[in-house]
Amino acid sequence: MKGLLITLLILTPITFVLYYSNFGAIGAVLDTRKEVVVVSISLLILSLFALIKKRKKIYMGFTVLTLIITVLSVKEYFFTYDEKEVMFENEGNQLYGTLYQPKSQEARCLVVFIHGSGSEDRGEYAFHARNLARSGVAAFAYDKRGSGRSEGDTYETGYQGYAGDAVAAIEKIRKTYPFEKTGLFAFSEGEWVSLIIDSLIPVDFIVMVSPSGTSPLKQTVREMTYRLERKGFTENEIEEAKNLYTDILTFKNDPAARKLIEERIAVLRDKDWFKAGEEFSEELYFYPWWNQVMYFQPETYLEASHTEILVISGRENESFPPEETVKNFQKYKGVETVILEEGDHAMLTWPLGKGVPPPFYADQYENTYLSWIHDKCKED
Repeated sequence: MKGLLITLLILTPITFVLYYSNFGAIGAVLDTRKEVVVVSISLLILSLFALIKKRKKIYMGFTVLTLIITVLSVKEYFFTYDEKEVMFENEGNQLYGTLYQPKSQEARCLVVFIHGSGSEDRGEYAFHARNLARSGVAAFAYDKRGSGRSEGDTYETGYQGYAGDAVAAIEKIRKTYPFEKTGLFAFSEGEWVSLIIDSLIPVDFIVMVSPSGTSPLKQTVREMTYRLERKGFTENEIEEAKNLYTDILTFKNDPAARKLIEERIAVLRDKDWFKAGEEFSEELYFYPWWNQVMYFQPETYLEASHTEILVISGRENESFPPEETVKNFQKYKGVETVILEEGDHAMLTWPLGKGVPPPFYADQYENTYLSWIHDKCKED
């Protein structure tokens, strides 16, 4: 019985931590819902066995605790929302995602997640999708083209192709489910894709997390100069770095231009700002995909849009100054901007140091987007 007591003493608090981790930032990268159900039921059986064998208060306490966590975990996994896989097609590719629908009520609203840069699967947004479904809003997260189960190559298309994928998903879901409103939840690079979607089909609202409100080229250059500013480099040094980086990013694979830029890199690579910029390479590369998207102008779409937009940025966003994000967006009608006092580009805070777990979401981040989305869903 001593070994059983030690097991209960160790595993019960761990199970509680794992359960509650699914409601915080850790749950965005580590989904332990199924494991918590299995472990909590096992612990309940063990505590009941111990209580039957030895009718002591401590085993009664463990029985009550494990019963609570079992009920909570089973409710969350089986009775809070449905998860259904949806397949849709665009440009000859089959793409897959998961639709989350609340079980307690019929959802009026559908929120579709729009990916950030690179290869991303639905798991990147499952936490927020579950969060919305818990609160009564249906949500759809899918594998980006070339990621997860979705076919195609992530870099075979530009923002128009990504937008077409999302439109295909929305149209497929709308044919099956009578949602009254549809919103987009766009992260980082997704700001540009969401604006294209908004121009192609009716969209009721958009949430943008850590956008810039400017072109990908300007945003990328500003990310590097912003980094050098925070590291204390002078205006002249930053301007020198900016000029070189701009030429690198706009390189068109021209042999003459390659020679000139590589000569400049050879001269400047020993500068302190070259390494501090973290974006410079001694080799010059040409990226066809980047050349498709770098001059995208969000201003054109924002000026034409009548869709309500919520822009959320964190004070610690390392990719773009939040004040400049607000300045870029505040001139457009229907755009509401919020700067949270904490939060990096992913809206995370790191109490033990950047990159050292556990992370937490910025204070008020979830409440901000949940309350705003609910308000838009209720409006007639």
